Amino acid sequence: MKDCNNRIFVLTDNKNTSNLISKILEDYYEKEKNNLVETACNLTEALEKLSLHYKDHVTFDVFVLDLNISLEHRNKIFQLVNHNQANYECIVATATSDLPEEEIRFIKEVHGILIPDISEITLFPLLPNVIQRKFDEMKYLLVNRIDSVLNSEIAPESVLDRIVNLTMECLDLRICWISILDNQTGKFDIAAVTGFGKHEQRFREIFDLTLEDNAVISESARNKVQVQYQDVQEDYCPFKYRDLAKEMGLKSILVTPIFDRRGAHAKTVMATLNIYTKSFHIFHEDELELTKIIGAKITAALFTRGFYRDNRK
Repeated sequence: MKDCNNRIFVLTDNKNTSNLISKILEDYYEKEKNNLVETACNLTEALEKLSLHYKDHVTFDVFVLDLNISLEHRNKIFQLVNHNQANYECIVATATSDLPEEEIRFIKEVHGILIPDISEITLFPLLPNVIQRKFDEMKYLLVNRIDSVLNSEIAPESVLDRIVNLTMECLDLRICWISILDNQTGKFDIAAVTGFGKHEQRFREIFDLTLEDNAVISESARNKVQVQYQDVQEDYCPFKYRDLAKEMGLKSILVTPIFDRRGAHAKTVMATLNIYTKSFHIFHEDELELTKIIGAKITAALFTRGFYRDNRK
């Protein structure tokens, strides 16, 4: 649970239960991750918090509902959630063992997991399992969709664009882009971008990056390792375009080097996969491994679709 970055929303009308949940979550989450969890004790408070998050394009992965809340109020919550097409797993908690038929139907409709009560023993051991399952499903879907693109007859110039679009969508990112490294000149170039919107033209105009620059991408390519920073605005983060990052609301960054993989050149960095999040995020082992897999797929695309020019003697 300590390695989890997923957002959780808890709705219960019992103040004591809410306090208990908050206390338990403090033990499961590091302090900087406390903003990942929202609790609400009444419908008005819940709707306000949910509306704020959806307005900021943040969705919750796990919903915990106490079935002591009236069916009418629960329906209003799910109207808002479903209207925003949120991707969530609903864990339903109840303090009663004898449920009426309408409650059982409700649980089935929201694909909920029925547990005896909201407590440290019964509820929280379930959360990591639910979150891990969601990540595994997303990973399987993303990798398969990228493979479909690589094996399709799609125009070569669209392949990398499709890969970054799929990556941004599945990982719920702010932006995602691929930079190509010319190992002869040491200069980076833009291969594919998504998520920039109205800022894309400006980004292309000001982009000027080399292997020797003090920049996150350069650091990753030079050292041939993944590099991440939780806040691109902090002084310790060697991020070159802070003004643009502030305008776009970029929070955390992960850069993954993409290797040549051919024989003697197997350890040569030929490109980087650069992803930026909407909210502060720490990338953990599963996510780091997934971006390495995506990087390998990008290598295949670069060679098979003729994007990469090998200038080495």
